[in-house]
Amino acid sequence: MGAHHIVSNPGTITGSIGVILRGNNLERLLDRIGVSFQVVKSGPYKDILAFDRKLTEPESSILQELIDTSYEQFVTTVAKARHLELETVKRFADGRIFTGEQALALGVVDRLGSEEDARRWLAELVNLDPEKTELCTIEEPKPFWNRFLSRGQASQKQTLQAPLGTGLSASLEHLRFELETHGLPLWLYRP
Repeated sequence: MGAHHIVSNPGTITGSIGVILRGNNLERLLDRIGVSFQVVKSGPYKDILAFDRKLTEPESSILQELIDTSYEQFVTTVAKARHLELETVKRFADGRIFTGEQALALGVVDRLGSEEDARRWLAELVNLDPEKTELCTIEEPKPFWNRFLSRGQASQKQTLQAPLGTGLSASLEHLRFELETHGLPLWLYRP
């Protein structure tokens, strides 16, 4: 939703506007193999979504309120960014996915096309000649593990270095974010 204009391939899979928080209940399996846990906690909800027991009604209510609040924020952001009525977005913001063509009909993308079409449109939007404008890759895609190496170690072919920090500190910052947010409901993009 951070883009002013969105181009989608007609057959792309897009959407899934919704919020999910999922836990696993392994209580029966743990009972079957004879594993149990003893829990000491600072408050009644500290082990909410524990995998060794069912959710209680109060826990379920707490989590549903969290999901509902996040969902409202998400849908409101989509409606504002795409200049749609909130109720219009809520009619299709139920977690389902769409093709690019369906997304265009719903108003969540601006036009259909390829990456080349998007490049040409971008050039036109900023008053450049699409015939004389080339697409430049600033940084080549890196394998997953290279995200945790320092920027200098990750690739010898880099031509532009983003001001995100240097070396080990930037890598540790990225790793910290990944670990802190693993399993949490997220919907905002973070590079």
